[in-house]
Amino acid sequence: MNERMDDLLAVYALGGLSDDETIEVEAYLAENPEADAEFAQMLQVVDALAYAPEPLQITSKMEDDLMARVLLDSAPIQQRTSQKSLVASKPVASNSPTFWDSLKHLFAQPAIGMTASAFALLLFAFLFVLQGRNQALVEEQQELAAQSADLQDSVGLLAEEKTSLEGDVASLNSEISSLQEENQLLSADNAILTERIATLSTENEDLVINNSDLAQAQMQLASEIADLMIKNNQLSTDVETIQSETELAQNVLGILQSPDVNTITVPGFPDTQPDASGQIVLDRESNTAVLLVSGLAPLPEGSVYQVLLIQGSEHETAETFLVDTQGESVLIVSSNSNLGAFDAVGVSIEPDGGSEQRTGDIVILGSIANQVNDS
Repeated sequence: MNERMDDLLAVYALGGLSDDETIEVEAYLAENPEADAEFAQMLQVVDALAYAPEPLQITSKMEDDLMARVLLDSAPIQQRTSQKSLVASKPVASNSPTFWDSLKHLFAQPAIGMTASAFALLLFAFLFVLQGRNQALVEEQQELAAQSADLQDSVGLLAEEKTSLEGDVASLNSEISSLQEENQLLSADNAILTERIATLSTENEDLVINNSDLAQAQMQLASEIADLMIKNNQLSTDVETIQSETELAQNVLGILQSPDVNTITVPGFPDTQPDASGQIVLDRESNTAVLLVSGLAPLPEGSVYQVLLIQGSEHETAETFLVDTQGESVLIVSSNSNLGAFDAVGVSIEPDGGSEQRTGDIVILGSIANQVNDS
């Protein structure tokens, strides 16, 4: 709070300030809402002066008594002001008028037409404000005194802690001396270890180089092993194919060498694959036959060709097969019944794995009953 500006408010309410002081006070009220509210209360007191009793002549004795009372009430504030001025190395001169100068200026104006009692009422209100401030400062001083006592107690405790810490510091200094001696011994050991580490580092670098060479050799071997495995898998596949083809060839040769065989031509079915054809070589004794097909169209994934052995209105499904890119294939056909007892042989398109009953289109179909019997 600006005590000087607050002191000028009462005089400003009575119109006793100079023009410069008026401008300064109005600027202060514009920036401080609390001071403006306090000034509004002072204006209410000034407005009540119009209803005051008939003005009395203010004597010099009344003025002296009033000023003495004001000085008495403001003594604590002046004492604090004096104490603050003693702290400063050199008093700072101020050209701004004090509240008392403004009050004397107000008394010197002949235009003031209020009664002594009304003016005393206004000053009493202002002194009431000053007393409230003085009481707040006294309470603040008491609080500071209590804080000072607490700080003194804290200082005592800190002094005790300082003594304890000084003892701890002495102990630590002793320990530091012991550690320094141990450090000197460790430094000698460290020099030996450093030399050993240098030797091991050189050996480690050699091992790293050797390990890198071994890693490269291992990678090369792994690559060669992978190539060999691929070749081995291919060879295994080729061997299985050769074995399968060899077994098929042996079976076909066995059938062809049988003394009682018939070779029957099986044409392509006109409505599906008319360009396809096949031959079936029957063996009456073994109930097996060799089927050779050509001109069949390659099938999409998930479909196979399946042999049909037809007797009357019934049929028996047999082996399934696929054709190569030329549409050719050779397979052994077998049945639990005498193949010569069937009326016809055919080939249909079925799902992968075959079907117990025909579901797809017939692509090859030919009669075998009469030809077997006639041979």
